Formats: sequence, structure tokens, C-alpha cells
Amino acid sequence: MKLKRVELSGLFYIFIFNAEKMQHLKIIRAKQKFADELKRSALNYCLVNPTAFFSDMSAFLQMAQKGKVCLFGNGNCKMSPVDGTDLADICVNAVAGMEREINAGGPEVLTHKQIAETAFKVLNRPVKIRYIPIWAKNPILFLLRTFTSVRMYGPIEFLMTVLTMDMVVLQSGSRKLEKYFTELYWQ
Repeated sequence: MKLKRVELSGLFYIFIFNAEKMQHLKIIRAKQKFADELKRSALNYCLVNPTAFFSDMSAFLQMAQKGKVCLFGNGNCKMSPVDGTDLADICVNAVAGMEREINAGGPEVLTHKQIAETAFKVLNRPVKIRYIPIWAKNPILFLLRTFTSVRMYGPIEFLMTVLTMDMVVLQSGSRKLEKYFTELYWQ
């Protein structure tokens, strides 16, 4: 495959979709500071806000391999995860217009339950899902903040927050999560 040469006319920063709803998280505040500085600068920039990456969804496959997937609430929160290749295409296509901000998601809108079911399907195993009540999130986070460092609880806090909200944008790209899981598991 021959790569097309593209002249970048600005800076792309991969940020996160729904950041405004997660300002209470340290990991988001740090990223937001950079995004704010970028907006104030004279640089030509584009913030690209993916909902979630396929590589993040591999956690569902890993849990399924261990026999059980744990979900918050009833598993009906939705997301449109995007493959890294599709996200790269979104960025390349944005170069010409140099939009200031792009929300990016994959071609499918899936509930967390559907993502778990897809992982079990790829593994050819029975679906076993444990539902954790949403009210348990805050006590768990309190304990983590109290007894661990920000390096430990920060990513977990982010993950628990994202897994209790919808992360859906207009779909783009073409790669499907089931194919990604299949390639990941059977390679």
C-alpha cells in the first residue's frame, strides 16, 4: 500500500469526548489545561475527541477470557468505540478543512452488555455478566482515593466514570468491534 503524503497545516491533539462532563477527574483536568492553552495560542489546531478506542475495549475480551465480565448498572450505557486506523483516517480527512474540534466514534453504537456479549461470542463461551450497582462506584472510588496513589486510582476513576455514561457520537469509520476482537484473540 502506498502512503499518501499529507502536509499538516496545524496541530492535532487527541483529547476525549464528553470531557466537559468529567472535569472533576484529575486526569481530565490535566488534559483540559493543555486543550485550553492550545485554544488560546496562535497555533492552528484541531482537537479530536474519540469516544473510546477499540484497544480500550480489549478489557472486555480479557474479562471474558477469565470467565466473567463485570459491568456497572444494567449494562445499557452506550458507546461508539473507534478503531485507531479509522481515527487516523478521520484526522487525515480533517487536514483539508482544519476544523477546530471533531468528535469521533466508530460505525457501531453498542451497549456495554452488547460489547461483553460480543467478546464471549468471539471466544465461543457462554455469556456470564456480573452487574455492579452504580451506587457502589462512589464508595469504591473513596476507598481507592484514600488508600492508593493518584497513579493507581486516577485511571480506575476515569474508567469507572466513562463506564457509567453514554459515549456516542455520529458514527464514522468502517472497522467493527467483533472483527477487532477476532483478530486480537485468534492471531
